[in-house]
Amino acid sequence: QAACATPAAGSSNPQDHGSEASSYHATHVAGTIMGTGGPGGFFAGVAPAARLVDCKVLSDAGASVGGSNRGVDWVISNRTRLWTGLPAGSIWQGIDVVSMSLGSTECAGGSGTSTGTGSTLINTAVDAGLVMVIATGNDASVECIASPAAADKSVAVGASTHNRTLDRGDDRVTDFSNEGPRDDDGDTDHFDEMKPSVVAPGAGIISAFGDPSTDGTAYQQLSGTSMATPHVSGCAALILQANPGLSPMQVRSVLQNTAEHNVPTLKVAGDRGQDPFGLDANYDPSCGWGLVDVYAACKEALNSASGVQVVKIRPLANPAASRIDFTWITQREYPFQGFNVYRAPNVNNAPGTFAKLNASLIPGAGQPAIQGVANRTPYVFVDADPALVLGQSYWYRVDWVDLGGGVHAEPALAVAYGTLARVATAFYQIVHNAVDNDLTIRLGSDYGRSIGSLGGADMEVLGPGEKAQDSVRVILPSTVPANTGSSALGTLEHFWSVGFRQGDAAEAFLPPSYGTPWFLSVTDGGYVNRTGRLTSYSIFVNDSPGSPSGTTYVTDHAPMPSPLVEGGVVPTTIWIPEQRTTDVGAAHLAATLAGDIVEIDFALTQSSAGASARILRSTSEEFSAAALISPESLPIGDGGLHFEDRETEPGLTYWYWVEVRTAAGSTFMNGPVSVTTPSAFAVTFARAPQPNPMRAGGALHFTVGADAAVGGSAEVVVTLHDIHGRKVRELVHERMGVGEHALQWKAADSNGRSVQAGMYYLSFRAGRISQTHKVIVVD
Repeated sequence: QAACATPAAGSSNPQDHGSEASSYHATHVAGTIMGTGGPGGFFAGVAPAARLVDCKVLSDAGASVGGSNRGVDWVISNRTRLWTGLPAGSIWQGIDVVSMSLGSTECAGGSGTSTGTGSTLINTAVDAGLVMVIATGNDASVECIASPAAADKSVAVGASTHNRTLDRGDDRVTDFSNEGPRDDDGDTDHFDEMKPSVVAPGAGIISAFGDPSTDGTAYQQLSGTSMATPHVSGCAALILQANPGLSPMQVRSVLQNTAEHNVPTLKVAGDRGQDPFGLDANYDPSCGWGLVDVYAACKEALNSASGVQVVKIRPLANPAASRIDFTWITQREYPFQGFNVYRAPNVNNAPGTFAKLNASLIPGAGQPAIQGVANRTPYVFVDADPALVLGQSYWYRVDWVDLGGGVHAEPALAVAYGTLARVATAFYQIVHNAVDNDLTIRLGSDYGRSIGSLGGADMEVLGPGEKAQDSVRVILPSTVPANTGSSALGTLEHFWSVGFRQGDAAEAFLPPSYGTPWFLSVTDGGYVNRTGRLTSYSIFVNDSPGSPSGTTYVTDHAPMPSPLVEGGVVPTTIWIPEQRTTDVGAAHLAATLAGDIVEIDFALTQSSAGASARILRSTSEEFSAAALISPESLPIGDGGLHFEDRETEPGLTYWYWVEVRTAAGSTFMNGPVSVTTPSAFAVTFARAPQPNPMRAGGALHFTVGADAAVGGSAEVVVTLHDIHGRKVRELVHERMGVGEHALQWKAADSNGRSVQAGMYYLSFRAGRISQTHKVIVVD
């Protein structure tokens, strides 16, 4: 009701009394935009240095009768307000971005339009200088964007999946996110109907939990376009920090034109083609202009009129092919001379002296425009230097050189060039909400089972912190055990893996046995009066170093979970095994290659009725990069389970994990095991020249395969001889990389004269592999 509205010149502190009815939605959203992430900063928001002006426009139950309109009206009135306590001219004066994780229910059974007071008010707010970022809604609709996101000038945000990987190739528009285009409003401007604007992660988002009964350090996991919207709001804040002079519509253009376009959708009927209005080929009704890319957006905001925008850099080691592939992607390219690539050795986790790798400038292939055209131009430099040392780390950098000769260096990134074979991987899970500031984690082996102080065991390592964890999940408050004493039990379950390799001190203590027991010991320091529990501990031991098979050993400690002891004196310690007579070998995992199909075979060595599994895969042995490739729950029968991965690419190494969940709800991890698929260019061969016979010359097509290309390339020599064995012409003599190649011969000799009609022999050699073909030349 209007009587509930705060006067334009007034303010009050909003209160949420809705409890579970609201899921403390506002706190979660605000944390995504600007949360500090707690003591360790792990869950920091997109723009943690921004400031919040919070406006409550819905009831505690999420209902509204004009509340959002009055809230927008209040924001417009306070657009330039100097908040109490700020000095004049403060960067936090007024309001710049409005984040609205709310919407109508139009798309649940109707259609979204741009008409009505709400949409008009949104457009008015944009005209007043406010970036209006609004959720599209969660009705799983297509061709429907609800109000107020449907407003002409809004930044309408849909939700995408993220799979907790840095690989954007596996991102999808969620099945619940409303998709466009918006209904036609009858004018001739169809840009209005092109909604959503962008998508952002909105599935399984962890952010602050606003329950006032907690101690303020709790988090919860929510999904929805409400969760995607604050990601984009934070991006808008960073764009305005980079260039405060941009107008709201310019901010929207930056977000759209720098996004990664054409994100597929999970909806079965969602693939409706691109650009239904024929206005911008980068628009897709499912994802708008695509997945928001804040680094690319800020590059654009800082300088859109000159130079080269390098928006992605990645060195990727391929030791199996004796090379490192250094890739970079540009967004805009104005005229410039070209690129140079540099490599430096790793010195104390920093670059040593850089040396240029390319003999001549690498020419640019991009363009200065990004609107309506492709906004990504990829490059790759193959470093097959024989001096690369397996097991070492290297730093790579790309510079671009402007027309005046000025050098512009991009950030350097490190890559490990292969590693010694892994012999074992330890997995453990801990529930706790202040890991970095409260826990000391140790794992290792000790024959005497008396590990003492730090460093007192036969072999031990310190567990990594939150930033090095594989993943984390929020445990629903309803499933958390009742609090004991004055300590608040944890609601975040953290997952870690620690790998051991050939040459590590761990080798002598494998596999775990009563004579070589392994421990996990956690001391809870009592910081912020928060405690937790150990929920899982296992070790996967390869059958031989780096083998694609192995056995998993699981703790037999009871009871599990094992609670931590508050106070920082008495550690909680569990062992593999605890008892002399216990067989802790729980499972066996093996990966084999059948053509280009990877077959995964898994069996429990101890009966566990009702157990299920899921299979994860990555192109890195780091579990944090793994993605699910199986159904969420595969039953493990008496004979185990068999799974075939048919979605592989040639010439890549894949790592696999199997996560087991018992009928009692406990889990343990198995792996990783790795398999390298055969290269698409595994065999070197030359095809017969075409045409043959030939009059004015012809073409020779050949493949340089991995069998010849030692170190990633091979010396290729192609010569033409007459029937007496005399060399007529050398057509090519150079090093070539793995792949398809072709050359042309114009029926001329070394001096450029046309050869006489007759029979000739074309000799092809790549490395140690050679072939000969007859060639007939006719008049």
